[in-house]
Amino acid sequence: MMKKRCLTAILAIAMIVVVTPFNSKAVVVENSGITYTIDQNDNTATVTSVDSAVTQVVIPESIEGYTVTSIGANAFSDNNNLISVSVAQSVETIGNNAFNSCDSLANVELSEGIVSIGVGAFRYCYSLQYINIPDSVITIENSAFACSGLVEITIPEGVTVIEGYTFQLCTDLSNVTLHDGITKIGSCAFEGCESLSSINLPSGLEEIGSQVFRLSALASVTVPYGIKSIGQSAFESCKNLETVVLPDSVTLIDSYAFSHCEKLRDIEWNNVSVLKESVFSYCTSLESITIPESLITVPEQTFSYCSSLKNVVISQGVKIIENTAFYRCSEITQFEIARSVNKLGLSITNRRTALEKVIYNGTEKQLDFLLGDSDTTIKEVAEINGVYGDFDGDFEISVTDALIMRKHLAGKEINEYVNALTADINNDGLVNAKDQLVIRRLLAA
Repeated sequence: MMKKRCLTAILAIAMIVVVTPFNSKAVVVENSGITYTIDQNDNTATVTSVDSAVTQVVIPESIEGYTVTSIGANAFSDNNNLISVSVAQSVETIGNNAFNSCDSLANVELSEGIVSIGVGAFRYCYSLQYINIPDSVITIENSAFACSGLVEITIPEGVTVIEGYTFQLCTDLSNVTLHDGITKIGSCAFEGCESLSSINLPSGLEEIGSQVFRLSALASVTVPYGIKSIGQSAFESCKNLETVVLPDSVTLIDSYAFSHCEKLRDIEWNNVSVLKESVFSYCTSLESITIPESLITVPEQTFSYCSSLKNVVISQGVKIIENTAFYRCSEITQFEIARSVNKLGLSITNRRTALEKVIYNGTEKQLDFLLGDSDTTIKEVAEINGVYGDFDGDFEISVTDALIMRKHLAGKEINEYVNALTADINNDGLVNAKDQLVIRRLLAA
């Protein structure tokens, strides 16, 4: 009965064409329940509204002899009766919020010719599961499909940027096809896509914004070479994420990027030089981590509450471990520390439980200096691998070390590891020619 009423309403409306003068250059035309604004300057028409009783819309190529080129902002917004829309090839733009909150809209047919899809154009279209975006489209504005019912989407070749919030909270979206020409994925573009378990990131990608995949279902991430940074909270709370592979081009990871990734076990991040706070906090399945030599500082809260972390390796080159870097990592049993470290945070030096072994790749004097007055058990479980007079870090005294010592004492080439903690071989409190002589004798022996 309802369908008959709707059909009667459509047929009745179809028999009425109203032309209303708007001004000397524009008029308003109503046809089949659709209202158009006519621009007499360029002989074009824009869809501006639709009767709320209409359930099916076919937007024609022309009306009253004027070419229909656009769907205006908010033209169909909040129309809960609209079920299907077919758009003619003459239409080039879909305006901001054009179909926003059309709860029942399930079928949209877009023709080749459309160039841009506006901000929030199909936002809150909960019934819209599939849409074919024509190859003619070059711009999809932010939030265009946010909170819609999309299950899959293919981005056409002409679109090079996925703007922020485009597919945010599309909770049923499970299949996304991206082409290699995409250079940027904006902030929150796929945030909350809780059915999205995998995605192939384009090889041409240059930027990943903040919160891009936050709260998604991704199980693994391989970032293509060329990306220089990972945005703030980019993968935060990806509960299924187990593996992350970052190329050498990535040098910065912003705060909370992988925080609360509860299943994360494997991280490849060989060339990162800058970390912001809490990058891997609450990664409760992480058992082992090697801090790369490219990183100077491990900042506050980096691995805080990583409750399964057992083995930590600090590579040569790292200098600072901030106080709460390993806060509440109560299960660490083995910690390897490079001699380059000159600050070891309280979350390590003040711990009394679980720690069974500390491998220190420096001298005993260096370790004493590093620990200072800390109330610690580190010294009791420390295995000291450093050799006095070893300046090149190969754990033995060689001709190279003798040359380094010689150049340093001559002021020709200052080496940071020629100091009282490493080079005072005869233990007289001085670093001088006498120590150099000891090195020569050791080599001669």
